[in-house]
Amino acid sequence: MIRSNKKNNPIIRIIEILCLALVFSCTNVVKTDIITHEKKTLAEPTFNYVTGDKVEYGTAITFQYSPNDALLFYTTDGTEPTEEDECYNPSGDGIILTEAVTTITAKLFHSNYHPSKALGHTYYVSIAEPVISAPDGKTTITTLEEISITHDRKNIDIYYTTDGTEPTEDMDEYEKPFTIDRAGVVVVKVLAVVGGIKSTAEKVFTVIDPADAYLDTLSVKDKDGNELLTNFAKTQMDYTFGVVNAVSEVNVVATSADCDVVIEEYKNGFFENSTNPIILEEDVQKTVRITAISKTDSTKKKEYTLNITRAKPDASDDAALKHLEVNNGEIALTPNFSKDTTSYEATVKYAITSVSLYVLTNHEKANYQILEPEKLQALQVGENILSIKVTAEDAKTTKTYTIKVIREADEDPDDKNVNLKSLIVDRESMDLNAALVKDCTKNKVLVVATPEVQGAVVKINGEGTSLEVDV
Repeated sequence: MIRSNKKNNPIIRIIEILCLALVFSCTNVVKTDIITHEKKTLAEPTFNYVTGDKVEYGTAITFQYSPNDALLFYTTDGTEPTEEDECYNPSGDGIILTEAVTTITAKLFHSNYHPSKALGHTYYVSIAEPVISAPDGKTTITTLEEISITHDRKNIDIYYTTDGTEPTEDMDEYEKPFTIDRAGVVVVKVLAVVGGIKSTAEKVFTVIDPADAYLDTLSVKDKDGNELLTNFAKTQMDYTFGVVNAVSEVNVVATSADCDVVIEEYKNGFFENSTNPIILEEDVQKTVRITAISKTDSTKKKEYTLNITRAKPDASDDAALKHLEVNNGEIALTPNFSKDTTSYEATVKYAITSVSLYVLTNHEKANYQILEPEKLQALQVGENILSIKVTAEDAKTTKTYTIKVIREADEDPDDKNVNLKSLIVDRESMDLNAALVKDCTKNKVLVVATPEVQGAVVKINGEGTSLEVDV
C-alpha cells in the first residue's frame, strides 16, 4: 500500500501557497475599492454678507462654494434647507433682500458627497435717509422758495411734516416740492417707507417773509481788505467782536435788493449817518447800526448792530470760559465743566427739541460766539454738535468749546413689547408656545432668535441672538 505524504509533497505545497496568495490579493482589492468610493462631506458655503453687516434694501446675497457642480438649496425663514427648497442659481442675481428682517439658511448637496452643514445668517435691512434740500443748499429761505425731498430709490413712499410732529403713513404722501407759508424756525421731518422698512430725516430751516426787510450782505473789512465779520446771517441782528490793535479803522458795507440801507455810527451820545472808514479807538467799543427799510413798505424795517472793540497793545490773551451751562444746569455736562476742558457731552430725552446755553467768559473783555445758533432751537435725534468760539481781548487768541448733545430716539409704546419673528432650535422652526423636546442622541443644540422689529435687541441667556446650548 502506498501512502501519500501531503506535508512533504512539493506539488501540494506549491498549490497551497498559490491559493493563499490568491486569497490575499482578492482581500486587498476589496479594501482598495472601499477606500476609493468613501464619500467626503461638503464644506459650508460662504456668504458675501454675514450677520451684523450693514445691508440696504435690494442688496443681493450671493455664495461661493466648491465643487462648482454642487447644488445649493436655501430657505428664508431660518429652517434647515432640503432638496425640496429653493435652489440657488449661481448665474442669477442672487437672493434680493426686501424685508426688514430676513434669515437665510443655505446647504450644499452633491451625489458624490455628504451634504454640508446648514449655515444661516440674519440680516437687518435698512434704507438710506431721504434728502431734504432748498435751492443752492440754503437753510435760510423765503416763504416763496421750495423745499424738495429726494431718495436714491424709486417707488418709495415719502411723508413729511413742518410743524415738529413725527410723520406717519396715515398722512398724505409727498408728491412735489413745497413752500413754508410762515416765517420763523421750521423743522421739516421726513419718513421714507418701502417694503415695511423705514428711514427718517429732519432739517432745520430759517424762513423769512420776502416782503420783510433784511440785508443780503454785511461786510466789515480793514484797510487791507481783510474780512473781519465772518458769521453774517440775514436773520441774526447783533454782532459783537474785537479786532487787533493794528486795525485802527474799518469799512462797513451792507446791501439789500429789496431795501434801502442806512449805516449809522454812535457818536457823542447819538447815532448819526456814517461814511467809511469808521475810526476805532483803543479799548473803546464802537457801535454801528445798519437799518434795512423795505422799498415797498417803509414801516417794515430791520436793525442790525455791530459792536466792535479795538484791542489795546497789552490786551489779555485769555480766551477761556468761566462758566457753561445747558438749560440752566438742568442738563448735566460730562465731564463737569472746567475752563481747561473744551469737549463735553450731554444727553436729553426725545421730548426735548431745543436747549439754551448760559455762557460766561473768564476775562470780562473776551467775546464769545455760538456757531450755528439755529441748532439750539431744533435738536435732531442723535448727535448735535454745539460750538462756542471764544475770542480773547487781544482779538487774535481763540478757543472753541464743543458740546455733543445726544437726543435720544423716540420710545414708541408699540415697540416696547417686541415679539419674536422666529425661533430656530437645532435648525428646526419651533412653535413659540410649544415645549422643546430634547433629542437624546445629541448633547448640544443651536438656538437662534429673530425679532419682528428691525433694530430690536434679542438676547438668549443674556448673550447674543444665537447660542449653543448643552442638553
